[in-house]
Amino acid sequence: PLGKLMQINEIREKIIDSLYETPSSGKTLARKIKIDKENYKPFRMALSNLEKNRLIQNKNNKYNIYPQYNIGYLQTFKKNESYIFFKNKKYQVIEDITHNAIHGDKVLFEIVDKYLQTVKIVSVIKRKSTKVSGTYVEYNGIGFVVPDNEKLNTDIYIQKTNIKPNIYD
Repeated sequence: PLGKLMQINEIREKIIDSLYETPSSGKTLARKIKIDKENYKPFRMALSNLEKNRLIQNKNNKYNIYPQYNIGYLQTFKKNESYIFFKNKKYQVIEDITHNAIHGDKVLFEIVDKYLQTVKIVSVIKRKSTKVSGTYVEYNGIGFVVPDNEKLNTDIYIQKTNIKPNIYD
């Protein structure tokens, strides 16, 4: 019987988590995260995507996350005040470099200044939530949701193709 077809994002998260522990070759990595034949093509696509800017391949053909990157969870206390707690320290996230991460997201980050304890987010690994409630605002034909929750520190752009009428009006 065939296994469950995994989403590329799910595979990507497993690759990053696995490589955070130890460098691995492509074959070893596939075995470690239990990639079957059905999921091998999405696995290669996810790996190829990560190779562009998140992974390095050493002289032994083993993949690894760039050494300056770490994994943590974004914590937001109020708009424009976000932190990542890592190794018993609190690092402030540089406001302009969040890659649209929101409160509770699992993120890949780089420490920018150890003395000032600042970090920049490199990418979102996994969203904590995929549903947000807020006020829909349209400005110059562009739709946004302004979240009700103050910990969600960014307005969310809505593509025209995804705008649906409110069923409660």
